Amino acid sequence: MFDGSANQITAFALVYWWNSTNVFLHLVFQQILDILLEDSYLFDQRDINERIPLHTAAENGSLECVGSLLRCKTLLTFANDRDKQGMSPLHLAASNKHV
Repeated sequence: MFDGSANQITAFALVYWWNSTNVFLHLVFQQILDILLEDSYLFDQRDINERIPLHTAAENGSLECVGSLLRCKTLLTFANDRDKQGMSPLHLAASNKHV
């Protein structure tokens, strides 16, 4: 469960901010995300809507971020998990026309 620790906040902030950055910052955040993915604990934590960062990345159509998150083998076990509304990351991507 999301407990508001600094590392969890950093992980969620990176995913939420991913779509609002320019190409240079995408590269920088890609490297930061790859470093954070070494500690997969951060990315299987859930927010108030029972979403993991993969839900947010998919909902916003961030293919690079989704790809990075899916490279984390631990996170793959959560890839089809549903949020409080019953939506998986794939459902969110499709409902926002990102597939």
